[in-house]
Amino acid sequence: MCAMRRLRELFSSKSEGTAGEAPAGAGPVGRPYHGPSMPASFSSTVLTLKDGREVLLRVVERSDGPLVYEHMMTMSEESRSLFCPHPFDRLQAEAIAVDAHSRQSLRILALVGDRPAGYAYFTTRNAKSGFPMLGIAVTDEFQGIGLGRALMVCLINSAKAQGFNGLTLNVFKNNYRAQRLYTSLGFEFTGDADHGRQYSMRLDFAEQATAGHG
Repeated sequence: MCAMRRLRELFSSKSEGTAGEAPAGAGPVGRPYHGPSMPASFSSTVLTLKDGREVLLRVVERSDGPLVYEHMMTMSEESRSLFCPHPFDRLQAEAIAVDAHSRQSLRILALVGDRPAGYAYFTTRNAKSGFPMLGIAVTDEFQGIGLGRALMVCLINSAKAQGFNGLTLNVFKNNYRAQRLYTSLGFEFTGDADHGRQYSMRLDFAEQATAGHG
C-alpha cells in the first residue's frame, strides 16, 4: 500500500477529533496578515490575545505535519483526550496536513512565533444537509485567553462565506467550559453522540439570523 493511500485511510478513519477544550472569553483584536495564499473563505490574521501575546491564525499547509504533531503532544493528556480520545501519532498528523487543501475541509493553525498554540477545522465528510462537523483544540498554556473563541469565530465566518447552513460538533459531557463557549456562540444541544459519552450540538445560521432580528 502506498504511503499516500495509507495517510488518506488513517485520516478518514480516526484522525479527526471532537470539539475539545475551547476557552471562553471575549474575542481578541485582529489585523490582516499577508502570508501564503489562502482559501477564499479564510484570510490569515494576527490576533492580540488577552495576555498581550500575538498569535497568527493561518490555514494548515501540506508541510505542517510536524507542527500538527507538536501541537497535539504539547497538550496535557486530559486536554488531548477531550479532543482526540484515541492514540495520535505522526502519521495521523501528516494525514491532516495532506488534507489541508482539500475542498472538503478547512483547517487552521494558531501559531505564537514558531510554536503551535491551537488547531481547528471543519469538514464536509459525512456532513448532513449542509452542516459540516467542526473540531477545536487549544494547548493548555493558551487556554482561557480568548484563542478558542477566536478559532470558533473563524470557522463560523468561513462556513457562512462558503454558503453552508450551519455547523455541528460533538463535545464530551464533562467538558463544561467548552459547552459554555459553544452555547454563547449560538450552538444548541441536539442529542447524544458517541454511545452517550458526548453531546451533539448544532449552530443553524438561518435560525441565528432570525433570532438576531427578533
